[in-house]
Amino acid sequence: VASGAPLEVDLGSSFDVSATRVQTAYQIDGRNDRGAPIAATVAYKVSYRNSSDSAVTVTTYESRFGEWSVLESSHPANRQSSGSVAFAVVVPARGEATLTYRIRASW
Repeated sequence: VASGAPLEVDLGSSFDVSATRVQTAYQIDGRNDRGAPIAATVAYKVSYRNSSDSAVTVTTYESRFGEWSVLESSHPANRQSSGSVAFAVVVPARGEATLTYRIRASW
């Protein structure tokens, strides 16, 4: 997706819970001999809102190709496979929660 262009991500469907994901940083960490990027650090913020009368646990999945690792996150990162990680976030009843994380990837 081009810089500044909207990116739509299917986060599932729920009547009472909504989420917004924003990329907050992108830094190129390495280039090949022709100058093309081969590694980057990317940061995200996911904001959740729960309008129900009960707390809910929302699981957010991140999928990546190549070599990658979670550098830091506000909630525990549970690696699902070589290409995905899951973050479980409890969103309180009639409340909000935020997940932040940084990933370093190389390809």
